[in-house]
Amino acid sequence: MAEAAPARLVLQDAASETVLDVLAWGDVDGDGHEDVVVSSSVRATEGTWTRYGLFVLTRRAGDPLLRVVRERAQFPGSEVCTDEAPARR
Repeated sequence: MAEAAPARLVLQDAASETVLDVLAWGDVDGDGHEDVVVSSSVRATEGTWTRYGLFVLTRRAGDPLLRVVRERAQFPGSEVCTDEAPARR
């Protein structure tokens, strides 16, 4: 881990750098559970490849782990986006 702060995490290895930023906390989807909105940036340390994403994470009742419930990814130079919303339990 290269850097950590309350709202930012930066991870680096020999080929890439990943930056995660917490943008918001709160009940984003109206289900009564607190959610976390996170942006991501992954880039090659040598070259021009980059990927950006927005994620909504939440905890299910009694589960200590955060899970991705929505994802929107953007690749520079394209209009390719994904939006995944798994069925609620």
